[in-house]
Order: sequence, then structure tokens, then C-alpha cells
Amino acid sequence: LEHDKIQPTGFQKEGVRAFLFEMAVGGLGYLKSFEQEFKNKGKDILTEFLGSENQGVQKVLEFCEKRSERAIRDLPTELNSFRGNDQVVNDLIDAILAAYTKSFEEPYVYPHVNSIRRAIVDTVTITSETRSLMDDLLGKGPHCWDGCQLCVMLERDCNYLPFDQPFLVTNRLTADIIRILRQMVDSPVQIFPLKIGVEKEFMRFVSAARHTIDLISPWLSPEIVKVLAEKAEENGLNIRIITSRDTSNKFHEESLKLLRDIGSRIKVKIAQLLHAKGMLVDDVMLLTGSFNFTISGLTSNVENLMVDFSLQGSQNFKKEFEVLWTESQPID
Repeated sequence: LEHDKIQPTGFQKEGVRAFLFEMAVGGLGYLKSFEQEFKNKGKDILTEFLGSENQGVQKVLEFCEKRSERAIRDLPTELNSFRGNDQVVNDLIDAILAAYTKSFEEPYVYPHVNSIRRAIVDTVTITSETRSLMDDLLGKGPHCWDGCQLCVMLERDCNYLPFDQPFLVTNRLTADIIRILRQMVDSPVQIFPLKIGVEKEFMRFVSAARHTIDLISPWLSPEIVKVLAEKAEENGLNIRIITSRDTSNKFHEESLKLLRDIGSRIKVKIAQLLHAKGMLVDDVMLLTGSFNFTISGLTSNVENLMVDFSLQGSQNFKKEFEVLWTESQPID
């Protein structure tokens, strides 16, 4: 899809990547209407979708956040009003409060109500009288892992449109998605000089891969090779690696031995006078810098890092990688 309002930096009059959020139910109709809106060059649809203080996804997230805070803040007061001389009821209230406040360290992350119900039945004596009370008490608290009081299974008379439900029940996840989208649109190329430890970015890129990884590095560590092999097997990835034949480094030599026996999903070639480092994921996410893909390079050395989501950066890397791949020699 093309839209002149969101052309990536340094790349004009070509197709751009579009992120489409599907409805939970009956999504095709919404997706079609969203596509039509996207093609309307008179509207800045991406800005409208991401929203501002008064509209869009951010407004929905703000609403969810306030509702989550209110629900957990008022929960002790709501439940304690049911306390009395019946120890079974008091134990039930204690169990529900513990489930919501002690299950996870992260604030506003709660188990699903069905998980809480099963756990309570296993740990607290439940009679026919207290079973109905348990459902009433559970109805006072957040019902999903991020605080939504509506049931995503539509069992609680949810009157929100299906499109809104994914945002309401996963607002924490959606907030992270929106943050990353804004980062990619506003700053497609990010440079981090003199950074210690780039392992987090490496793992984020590898975990995001769904089709291909093209990697180039003079030296490798066996641990990194094993991570790539595991992800290749797990996600059905096709991985190509260009590296050196330097056997003076025992860890790199061990990595080469692993790569010879690793399987068909990872193909390796050897290049001469190699100094470049980089990794292209699915032809759209580029990670480059001064670091080798070794344990020390990713975890302890002071390195330069560049994260590039621009189409131009990805295409330039891909073009040069293909040339070098053709010129390089097989590992054996």
C-alpha cells in the first residue's frame, strides 16, 4: 500500500510497510474498510490510527489504564465488605485478593478469572453456598491478565465492538506495539554509540524472524550458533551466514564445526578479508555495528550499534549481501 504521508525516510514513491490490526471477530470487513482509508491520500491515516490525546488507540489505552487502576485499587474495599464470622468466606476473600495482588511482580498483570477460579477451588473449601458467592466476588475484580473487566469470551454482556476488544484485554501489549510503531515511523534509523551489551537487540531481532535471517560476521561463538539453530528449527527459518575461516580462534573454529553439522536450514559461506558485521531479518529489520556475533561482542565489549527499519537500509544491505554471497566459497 502506498501513502504519501508516511513514506519512510530516504525512500520515496515506492510501496511502504503497513501494519494492519485485525478484528477478533468478523475481521475481514474492518480490514477492507481500513485498506480503503489507507489509500485515501487526503488523510493521514497512520497518525489518526496511532492517535493523539483525544483520539485513536492511545485514547483507548488511557481508558484501559485508568479502569485497571480503579479496579485493583477498589478491590480490597469491595471484597472486605463481605467479611464476617464465616471463616470459609474470609478464606475465600483472602485467596482472591492474593491471586490479584501476589501472582505477578509486574503491576496490573493478573491471571485470567478462570485460572483464579480453578486455583481457588483447589485450595479453599467451596460449598454450594460459597460457590455462588465466589462468582460474585470474582466479578468485582479485573478479569484478564492486564486488568480488563470485560470477558474476551463475550460471556459478560460485553457491549464493545469486536475491534475494540483486543485493545481492551491486551492494553499492555498494545502499548508496547504502539511504542515500537511510533519509533519505527518517527526514527527508522537509530544509532547507539559506545554501548555495552547488544544481546537484547540481537535476541529481539532473532525472535521476531518469521522467514529469513542473513548474517555476516568474521567471528562467531558456539552459543550464538546454537541460538540461531534453535530458532531456525522452531520457526522454520532459512538462515544464511557469511563468515571467515579463521581457525586461530578456538571458539570460532568450534562454531564452524557446529555449522557443518547443523542441518539444511542454515547455509554458510566463507569470505576473504571479512570485517563487516550485520544481520537482516525478513528483509525488513537490519541490525549492524562494530560487534561480532560472539558472546563477548554481544554482552561485554563496548560496541557501536545501529538499528535500521528503513526500506532503503534493508534493500542496500540485501543487495550487497547477495553479491558477497555469490562471490564467497562454501564452508567445505
